[in-house]
Parts: sequence; C-alpha cells; structure tokens
Amino acid sequence: MTIPVLDERMPYRTADTRDLLVVHRVIRRFARYLAAVTPTAPAGDLDAAVAVRRLTGEVVDVVGRLHAAQRDWLWPTLLGYLFAADVASEDVLRIESAQDRIDVLLGDVARAADRFGLTAAGADRDSLAALVARLHLDLDGQLADVERVVLPLAEQYLTYDQWQLLSGEVLRGLPAGRNVLQMGALLRASARRERTRFARRSGCRLGRVAVASTCRSFDREFAQLQAVLGRERVPV
Repeated sequence: MTIPVLDERMPYRTADTRDLLVVHRVIRRFARYLAAVTPTAPAGDLDAAVAVRRLTGEVVDVVGRLHAAQRDWLWPTLLGYLFAADVASEDVLRIESAQDRIDVLLGDVARAADRFGLTAAGADRDSLAALVARLHLDLDGQLADVERVVLPLAEQYLTYDQWQLLSGEVLRGLPAGRNVLQMGALLRASARRERTRFARRSGCRLGRVAVASTCRSFDREFAQLQAVLGRERVPV
C-alpha cells in the first residue's frame, strides 16, 4: 500500500466526525440505563428478563457495528498516516487494543443476557449485572479516549470521503422499520436541524415527517421498556 505524503495539504473537506459523536451519546445512554436497571430486575419475572435481554441486544448490536466499522476502515487508514508521520501511533494502538478487549466482553454479555432471558433466575441476573456494569465503565472510558485522541487526529489526517466510508458502515442497516430503538435514539440524540441529514446517512430516505414519526415510535418503545424495568437512574 502506498503511504500518502503527509506534507501535502489535505483536501479542502476533511473528516466530519459529528455523526460518530451522536452514536457515542446513544451508546452511553443505553449502557448507563442497562447497568442501572439490570440489578433491579425481579428474579422470576420473565417479562423483565426478556426486556433486559432485548436492551442488551441493542447495546451489543450498536457497539458491535461501531467496532466492526472502525476495525475495517478507521484503524488501518488512520494508523497508516500516523506511522508515516511518527505521530501518536502508540496512543491509537492502545485505544484499538481496548476496543478488542471490549469485543470479548460483548460476547460474554450477550451469552449472559440470553441465559437470563430464558431463566429469569436471580443468579443469572447477578452474573449479567456484573458484566454490564463492567461494560458500561469500559465503554465510557474507551469512547472518551476516542473523542479525546482519535477524533482530532481523524479530522487532521483523514479526508471527508474516507470518513464517509466509516460513518456509513456504522449507520448502515438501521432503517426505522427494522430497528426503532437504535434509529430513534440516534435521531433523538441529534440536533433538530441535523436529524434529516443523519437519517439519510443511515440509508433511510426519511423526510421530516418520517423522522418525527420515528422519534415518537422510539419514545413509545423506550417507555414500554421503562414500564417494565424502571425509569432511568441517570441523566441522559
């Protein structure tokens, strides 16, 4: 692979990382809520166990999609520039390694959630609660590192088109009809003037009316989860 010459000026449009910050906000919201409510799910309550399993699946899915896109598009491209420039590569490699550890934890969380969803047993709930608490903390730290270290480097070294590949992979596959919780949460986390743009980036050709409808559907579905699992314990 040919390494670009870094002394040349970057194209006039560089990486626009706003969409990734929205994804981070949604991940934090879901992870905080999951960590707050899982320990309180009543043992023997199958409805609560199924709700926890569903919410866990949402977290595992959105984090897995983010990590897959970063693994395929972000780390190889950005590190190629950084190795050539001898800039901050050790910090980025450390953050990439933390992502790999979280991927292992995601598998443990998914298996524990499936088990609890089937049994609703107190011991299975407690095992899952310990795992999602760890996931919440590890994710929060890793996302903060990405925001503090990686995004400024991406904005400096990556082109707009390179970043479009990454963010498009993260957002692809979230049509409102298939995944209301994630799509609605992403739209809710966007500024009002950015929601239609964000929907288009995900592959959804949603106008303003459809965006508003998706947000309302998210509110209803999330309220149903809260009715079973309890209100959020932390601000969002």
